Amino acid sequence: KGYEGVVHCSTHESPEVIRSAAAESRRIATGVAMAEDEEAADDTQEQAEAAEATGPPENVDLLLLFKEKVPIADFICLAHARSIFRASKVARALFSAYVTLMLRFDVLDPGGSSKEENAEVRRRSQRIKAKLLQEPVSGPLGVYMRFPLREIPLRRAPIFRALYKVIPVVKWEECTKVKFHCRGQLAESLERSLRTGVRSLLGCEPWVLQEDPWGFRNIIHLEISLTQIVSLPEDVTFPKVSRVKVLCRDSAFHDGSLDRIEKAFPDLNRLHLVMRPSGLATITTLAMDFVATEDFRISLREDFAGPTAHGQGREGSFFLASHLLTFPFTWQGNFFSRVMRLQLDELNDKRVGLSHEKWAAAVMAAPLLRRLGTVSLGFLQLLDPTSEDFRFEEIVVVMEIEDCLRFFNMLLPLHQQQRHCSLKRLGIHFMAPDGVSKPDEEVELAFCAGWYCVATTCLDPKGFIMFSQGQNQLMESAFFQLPYLDSKHFSLDVVDYTERRLAVSTPLNRALAYNEPVIDIRPRGTLISGALRPNAIGDDFEDVSALQHAQSHTMGGAKKSTIRRRDRGPPPVDGGRAARLLYELSLQFVDVLDYLTSRKEELYLS
Repeated sequence: KGYEGVVHCSTHESPEVIRSAAAESRRIATGVAMAEDEEAADDTQEQAEAAEATGPPENVDLLLLFKEKVPIADFICLAHARSIFRASKVARALFSAYVTLMLRFDVLDPGGSSKEENAEVRRRSQRIKAKLLQEPVSGPLGVYMRFPLREIPLRRAPIFRALYKVIPVVKWEECTKVKFHCRGQLAESLERSLRTGVRSLLGCEPWVLQEDPWGFRNIIHLEISLTQIVSLPEDVTFPKVSRVKVLCRDSAFHDGSLDRIEKAFPDLNRLHLVMRPSGLATITTLAMDFVATEDFRISLREDFAGPTAHGQGREGSFFLASHLLTFPFTWQGNFFSRVMRLQLDELNDKRVGLSHEKWAAAVMAAPLLRRLGTVSLGFLQLLDPTSEDFRFEEIVVVMEIEDCLRFFNMLLPLHQQQRHCSLKRLGIHFMAPDGVSKPDEEVELAFCAGWYCVATTCLDPKGFIMFSQGQNQLMESAFFQLPYLDSKHFSLDVVDYTERRLAVSTPLNRALAYNEPVIDIRPRGTLISGALRPNAIGDDFEDVSALQHAQSHTMGGAKKSTIRRRDRGPPPVDGGRAARLLYELSLQFVDVLDYLTSRKEELYLS
């Protein structure tokens, strides 16, 4: 580019000639580089001037740009994205095309529904309503609907008309990723163009998939009974199905039946076994040669027709007591060698003894296990979160409010050693079988300060605590206001699980579950005594300092606090009430435990 001279040098020339030739080569190379830089600068300036003259580039795929470069919809919940959809027609169409919908539907019975069916519909509707606002815009947005019989075969137009009543901000005609989660007979009621959107086939009707394998080619989740799996021909397989729920209705099944699951589903990575408690006697003998999948779950049900809780009847109590002990001895081989997530609700019972100790040893011996649920506080103590061998990233614990002191004492060594454990998501599922009372202000402050110390000093630096509950009254306590105070370290699950269901760990195909605190579903805090009471107007906390000052003068002086407050520096001047509340919660962990221990008998703490 202006310098075309070439310097030839032989190895037989003198050193002076070689050095002069090398210097000439460097001079030529430097000139070439400077010329190329000047030419590149001129080209860049010409492109900039052309862009100013012609405007922005045309035919840009904005949807692809948002997905690859600026994935906003993956990190903002639906409740906070209303202004984005209302910004313009282009923005609404663009983000509507980003949405993924997971629709679960039923067909209304012309003869009416039973009382149990109506109760199940209400439960699903409340669950969807609670979680929908906290889901990210990209989804999948789970929606449950019921359609009249006249709409069968179900087409896209009536589905979108119904969706506009639920989520009107989304332009559903632009949504192309509509997935269905339904029973087999309902899947056949879809028009043929929608059958490719069926992802989950429930109801133990695998013949629907066999009769129309091309129409239902995208199914990845199948519910099937163990009897149906065993009766399948040897050459029948489901290579695309990666998630299976197997119903073991018979208490006894022969050898090789569990191995048949892996042969029928070669790409299986998530298995859920649902069986009667009496089936434990058989599975303990058949599990010697069986290797569980990466995502593994076991549920015990006495009544397959209804959601009867495990272990509540005679059958569950007897067989759990007699066969729980034999599990660890027969499963410590290769059974857990591939398991990365284990969900076993039976571990949340308050059992003690050799069975739980052996179970804890088997769980700790699993080389790849990282997510565990749902366990009791006693079982968590056997795992010892303060040890160096503790490697779990998620654990869901069932406990009562009276167990908080015991939980804090268990994690105190981490705080004293200034060391963090590996937990990134700690699920706390509160239960209150004897009801919930309104604590006094100091006790409430001590409990909240204890959880704040756990979240900030004991968990992983990026970890957080997820609160859930089994009684609606618990939602009005101060614990469920902490996510609105510090959303970095706390989250909440507003689903009403009732006493029959429990919060579970996060499946492996999803990121660790985190729910954004949404003001629309914020609890009112009727059982809060202190400053964490939410404001009736806006998203701030109520200013109770004036009320406390008036009460102190009425009662003849302010009540002296008995919680030890060491020197924490001056309180924040700016930041609003939230900053002042965080300052009040930043107590020393030892001081919190000393105060709760001093009032242990009065508060009936364990």
